[in-house]
Amino acid sequence: MIVLLVSIAITVVVGIWHTKLEIREAIDMDDVVVNLYELRILNGEYFAAPSERVKQQWQAKYEQLKRKFVEQRSIPHDIQDALNGLQQIFERLTLLSEAASGIDVSKKRLRSQLATTLNLEFQRILDWASDISRRTKDGVVPHLMLMAVVTFAALLVAALVVIAMMLLTTRHILSSIVRLKDGAGKIASGRLGFQIGPAGNDEIATLTIAINQMSHSLMTSYENLQEKTAQLEAEMAKRQMINETLKINTVELKQEIKERQAAQQNLEKQTTILEQEIAERTRIQEVQANLQERLQRAEKMEALGQLAGGVAHDLNNVLGILTGYSELLLMEIPEGSRSRAHVDKILQSTEKGAAIIQDLLTLARRGVSVSEVVCLNDIVAGFLQTPVFEKLKDYHPRVTFRTEYDKNLLNIKGSPIHLDKTLMNLVSNATEAIYGAGEVTIRTERRHVDQPVMGYDKVKEGDYAVLTVSDTGIGIPAEHREKIFEPFYTKKTMGRSGTGLGLAIVWGTVKDHQGYIDIQTEVGKGTTFTLYFPVTQEGLIAPQQKEPIEQYMGNGESVLVVDDIAEQREIASRLLTRLAYKVHLVASGEEAVEYLKGNKADILVLDMIMAPGIDGLETYQRVLAINPQQKAILVSGFSETQRVKEAQKLGAGTYVKKPYLLEKIGVAIREELQREHPVIRNR
Repeated sequence: MIVLLVSIAITVVVGIWHTKLEIREAIDMDDVVVNLYELRILNGEYFAAPSERVKQQWQAKYEQLKRKFVEQRSIPHDIQDALNGLQQIFERLTLLSEAASGIDVSKKRLRSQLATTLNLEFQRILDWASDISRRTKDGVVPHLMLMAVVTFAALLVAALVVIAMMLLTTRHILSSIVRLKDGAGKIASGRLGFQIGPAGNDEIATLTIAINQMSHSLMTSYENLQEKTAQLEAEMAKRQMINETLKINTVELKQEIKERQAAQQNLEKQTTILEQEIAERTRIQEVQANLQERLQRAEKMEALGQLAGGVAHDLNNVLGILTGYSELLLMEIPEGSRSRAHVDKILQSTEKGAAIIQDLLTLARRGVSVSEVVCLNDIVAGFLQTPVFEKLKDYHPRVTFRTEYDKNLLNIKGSPIHLDKTLMNLVSNATEAIYGAGEVTIRTERRHVDQPVMGYDKVKEGDYAVLTVSDTGIGIPAEHREKIFEPFYTKKTMGRSGTGLGLAIVWGTVKDHQGYIDIQTEVGKGTTFTLYFPVTQEGLIAPQQKEPIEQYMGNGESVLVVDDIAEQREIASRLLTRLAYKVHLVASGEEAVEYLKGNKADILVLDMIMAPGIDGLETYQRVLAINPQQKAILVSGFSETQRVKEAQKLGAGTYVKKPYLLEKIGVAIREELQREHPVIRNR
């Protein structure tokens, strides 16, 4: 019965499939006919009005038509040839159509013939396609009717067979189903492993066996599941304990991490503080080393200066005598005498000796008076006019000299003589540092220092007049830079091109002017000395003219000369006697006090430094106790000191620097005597 049903089903399916193919073939052939009509219309349009657009549409429609023909199961050869000939004829036709404006009558006739041939070929293919379409449709309708009858009959037979089988098996099936239902209900109620009794060898029996196996499997799986569940619960309890422990450990770990991060931050902070402290200590050590180096340098210069100052003091006393007696001799020898020329030479030599002593005093920082208002531009301009500068140019013809003046340069308070000598020493050294051709530049400028400048000296903030002397010479090696300002240290030939005091004098002069000095040098490229002098707002004072002797002659006034050096007392006595003063001499401050207790003196010529015994300041203090109106002028071989200023505050007059010169001491005494009352200041 089953075989019969299957055979009927196969017959129906095959019939339906065959009918479907015929219907599809009919539809495809209708599409071919439609495409042929469209292609024929495009052919007519192109023949009537050739254009590229119509040509492209024709080509596309032709390709579509060829694909339709390829899908057909069988195409006659003549129809296939006709289809291929369509494209060839159309291509020839397009060639003739594109040249239609320039062709002759024969070609036009050929074009018409090709168009006619093309239409005939179209008609032949169209007739064939239409015939095939019509025949296919004619065969499909009867076939469909036959397939409908056969299908109905097959379905009727199958229905009758099914009804008969159902009637035979209904009772057996129902009893088996009830048994299966009861067994399934028991299994569903929880009796896993329940077995349903056997029910024969049919499908329901097979189903019963399968249900029994399923029940057994469910029972086994349930038991396994219970075992696994117990194991899983134990594992979960174990893992829960582990999780609890892990949570506790995590909290502790987070706390430890937090503490370590805090410790790390604290360590980084302490490290930063330590690094800053190390950097600060390093800086302090560097500053201390620099200060120690500068202190040692200053102490060395101070010691050498004290030595030079002591020598200068003794030499100054000797030269003072020579100078004084030379002036006295010149006044006694008549004009035109040969002896007068000899004395004049002696006086010139003493002046040169005095200049050397001034160098030593400058080195000792006891010989610079910085009370005059000076312009560095004038110092430079004056030096360029000196014989010393002319001699330098003659000795070094290949060296060029260049000057740069700052027109807005402010004045300074200083000593023109020592500034001139400082410039001379710097220019001389710069010139002699050049072997062959080179250049020396002298520059002045106004400079404001807004923060300390660390160089050879530490330049403090303030406004400065700066003097710079630079050269393109050999430079100063590093091993010599710390010694160049030491007295008698020189790389020149001693006694021929230098005394070894040049830069030492520069150092002393700058320090006496409360200035600073810096050095920039590079071996093989040259050296630059930069001198910083504090500025003043005071204006320049016109130089004084030499006064005639009649202006400072005395009128028989009494003068008490107080000096510990016999020769100095003697020369002072002779000069003052020459100026018509009555002179009395004492050798110490104590003698002066004793003398004035019983005698009077119109004025004192008081030496400030006397040894042993009391000095000039203490002597004057004791004298004022005897005579508060006592007039005095102060003399010394050194520069004006603090004790000199204290004596002047008490009422003492002008300070005169040794050696004694007739005009200087004469003018000082005359001016002091002309004051009606001495200025009494704080005692």
